Amino acid sequence: MDYPIRRTLQSRFALARRFGIGLPQKLLPSLREYLRTNRTLGGQMQVLAPPCVEYFDPPQPLAPEFANERITSAFSPTLKSPLPPWELARIPGAGVFGRELFVSTPDRDALFIENATYEKILDRTGKFALRRYATHRLPGASLLAFNHQAEKNYYHWMLEALPRFLALDSIDEPVRVLVPSNAARFVADSLELLGIVREDQPLTALEDAYYECDTLYYSGGRHRRGIPSRPATLAVRDRLISASKQGNSRFPKRIYVSRQDSPRRPITNEDELSEKLKANGIESVTPGSFSLEEQVQMFAGAELIVGIHGAGMTNTMFCKPGTPFIEIFTDRVVGHFWRLAQLLELDWRYVAGERSANGALENVDAIVSSIRDL
Repeated sequence: MDYPIRRTLQSRFALARRFGIGLPQKLLPSLREYLRTNRTLGGQMQVLAPPCVEYFDPPQPLAPEFANERITSAFSPTLKSPLPPWELARIPGAGVFGRELFVSTPDRDALFIENATYEKILDRTGKFALRRYATHRLPGASLLAFNHQAEKNYYHWMLEALPRFLALDSIDEPVRVLVPSNAARFVADSLELLGIVREDQPLTALEDAYYECDTLYYSGGRHRRGIPSRPATLAVRDRLISASKQGNSRFPKRIYVSRQDSPRRPITNEDELSEKLKANGIESVTPGSFSLEEQVQMFAGAELIVGIHGAGMTNTMFCKPGTPFIEIFTDRVVGHFWRLAQLLELDWRYVAGERSANGALENVDAIVSSIRDL
């Protein structure tokens, strides 16, 4: 965290403490450093996986006419992405501040915010959000395995947060699994499909309150925002595929991932694109209209994926290596699925879509013609 930001936030914490709000006074940049310097608490830090580095090849267009310098320059072909170690901390008496998922020290004197964004600490006017938190006690052991934005964003949940729950393999006592009460449905669905949430390992939905934990396990690291880890992604993918019944023949093999259920980045003539792809044997599907298990089945059996950048294409994590994966870029260029495809050895290529002022995709015929023979 930048020093001026930390100093500003610390002064606001001090103000809150002065007026008896009961919020922490210090911010912790590193949970590892905290446990190292506060051994009297009995906290422990276990490295589950060492740091690793991922290398990515330059992006390739589907056809020469789609080559685009803006897209190529946005993805560094020499990107070297050191991922931090995946660590599991055990902290007796630690607390969690409600749906914000801030972890506090047992005495509430300091706050660890590696698993949350700074914006959550401030309200929209830039002022410190002073709130009085009710206190609840959570007996036994609890597991917090989260990162920022994951509870509402399918991509960040599946590739950055869900792998952290595999830390349960290293915990030898029953735990309750902590998630915010406003989490999207896919959070509980994925935890249940993985067998993480079950009768002896319940899900606890956190409200806006302070939760005192007898013992808190915190699983963190092994990702940088937008850059998933190969071992973590493969582990989650393999477990979800294994937990899903395979061989369902009712799903199409050649798939266009529709964005019609998303209000963000709409394509006003998406129906035209869908119809022309359908005429060439590529069926339009809206992943959100299927259960998570059905989405796993569908993409695991797919032979071709086409789509405009969006969260639904996170499901390509279930595709077989070598599956052709065509991503259509319009006005927003980000490398999430370019990286994911390389980690999973998919045949990813891009198309530079030409978007008009009214949000229509102007080069539909050229896109369909290039995809037809795949």
